[in-house]
Amino acid sequence: MASSFLHYDITKKIGEGGMGVVYLAQDTRLNRKVALKFLPKHISKDQSKHDRFRVEAQAAAGLNHRNIAQVYAIEEANGELCIVLEYVKGDELKDVIDENKLTPEDKIEIAIDIAEGIKAAHEKGIVHRDIKSRNIMVNSSNKVKIMDFGLARLEGSDQPASSDTTAGTTAYMSPEQLRGNEADNRSDIWSYGVVLYELFTGALPFQGMHEAAIMYSITEEEPLSIDSDNSDIPEFIRQIINRCLEKNPEDRYQQMSDVLDDIKEGRKSGSESTKEQETISLKRNTYLIISAAVFTVLLTLFIFWWNNEFELLGNVPQKKHLAVLPIENISDDPNLESISAGLTETLSFRLSDLEQYENEYWVTPASEIRSANVASASQANEMFGVNLAIHSTIQTIQDSTRLILELIDADNIVRIETEQVTVSSRNLAQLEKESVQAMLNMLQIEVQPVMVETISRGEPNNPDAYEFYLKGRASLQEPANLEMIDDAVQHFENALDIDPEFALAYAGLGEAYWRKFVINQNVELVDQAKAALNKAQSIDENLPAVQFTMGLIEYGQGNYEAAIRYFENALKLDPEYTEAYSRLMANAYNIDRENPKEALKFMKRLLNRKPEYWIGYNAIWQFII
Repeated sequence: MASSFLHYDITKKIGEGGMGVVYLAQDTRLNRKVALKFLPKHISKDQSKHDRFRVEAQAAAGLNHRNIAQVYAIEEANGELCIVLEYVKGDELKDVIDENKLTPEDKIEIAIDIAEGIKAAHEKGIVHRDIKSRNIMVNSSNKVKIMDFGLARLEGSDQPASSDTTAGTTAYMSPEQLRGNEADNRSDIWSYGVVLYELFTGALPFQGMHEAAIMYSITEEEPLSIDSDNSDIPEFIRQIINRCLEKNPEDRYQQMSDVLDDIKEGRKSGSESTKEQETISLKRNTYLIISAAVFTVLLTLFIFWWNNEFELLGNVPQKKHLAVLPIENISDDPNLESISAGLTETLSFRLSDLEQYENEYWVTPASEIRSANVASASQANEMFGVNLAIHSTIQTIQDSTRLILELIDADNIVRIETEQVTVSSRNLAQLEKESVQAMLNMLQIEVQPVMVETISRGEPNNPDAYEFYLKGRASLQEPANLEMIDDAVQHFENALDIDPEFALAYAGLGEAYWRKFVINQNVELVDQAKAALNKAQSIDENLPAVQFTMGLIEYGQGNYEAAIRYFENALKLDPEYTEAYSRLMANAYNIDRENPKEALKFMKRLLNRKPEYWIGYNAIWQFII
């Protein structure tokens, strides 16, 4: 930035946000310090944002109140537009809260000042839309100035074109804003309630590991309970917070003046009975503390007496029966739809590959989750008896792809832990590998070197090929759809054009050719399938999926003895390959239909390893009857 702009000498940069960069400057005409807020250069050519910037200035210029930072002027020169603002010396309220030096009376005074400023704006027909502790300055005398009407809109005015980002800061946004509805006075009252909660507790009422989790909490969950033992938070403040944070706007305060009246009345009434309340509170708190301590000891003794394996909600159980749920695309990028479908399958398969190294852990095959149309942890629990589920969301952010993983207790529908993985969008193989490791961390499974080697099997030399591979896996999920199978062939061939030594792409191509043969019975496709699979095996002989697919082909041609050999080979590479056991049982039965004992032997081998695999019991029951 230049050292001057018109008649303003720029001193230093003091802030930056989504709609502006702010500099401290000296107004040489009026000899005073000011803040200059510029539209960032990288979006200066965006007319909708330029218009929105002007709306901000025009709205805020009409405000003149001791608790609102004054707008002095709008300036434009050399293609740059800026607002000249009152320079407020002090600290952001967020930092003041974190210092934890405010007395209860200080907090009430600050709460009143903020409410007075918002009330003044509302009386001018202006909704701030971004009330948060970072937008409130506090000086050395604890006097407040509300800053940055960067998202303000005149009530009833025409709206500028919407930006490509969600307005406001998620943790402070009202449910109606998150749902894309128009904000009004009551939206600011909600945000004020969040700030009030933060001011008195030091925390936020709605929390989560990532933006999507916070949004869900705001729209669906109650605010975190305020510690009932905290005598520094007056009861009238608790009641005001609760009413501000009513999810239905009709149930909130309708005007900021009503909030102010309740704060002032509550402070007046509270000062008359403070000593009496403190005495009662002290006795009550002492009783509660003693009671809680006794209860905790008794509960602990009871738990150990009842069951040494007792597990609290939200903990990872010792026996881990896992389902990987379909990945949800939460971005506007349609390209992610097929990528997320393919990634769901490959993540599930990679996690299944690791069953051989971990006792009392197994993964329901992705094909079974998909065929049953399971999309939630509760459905997976009901259909397959899993006690854990992985729910994921995927999105692109500029040149990166982000996967947010949630481990869910499927028995009690409790979120246990959340992890986030972000990689370059050109390296989706790395996204898969890091996501598997993140899942293992959440499952509290120690990652051994042999596991790292296993989850790296068959990966490409050129990461650009992996996107096509994932799309190919997604297209194979409709095995009776010839058009989708043709798409799969094309995707795998595209991957191999980029990386001719990509073993998994050859394996996928072989499977695609076989699926196509099943539909149109063109025998040439069988040879093409076997050629692709042989090529995959020549590159990497340790891929159980290659052996399994070769077994499928032999099985489909009625060569049951050969099919069994391939399925056995798959089990040598991965002793926990569930689908290989199922196919072994079916093949053995086809060899000797009069004597199903051999078939039952294979399924019993599987059930000995996975005693909760109900589909296996169902298969055995069919043989018995």
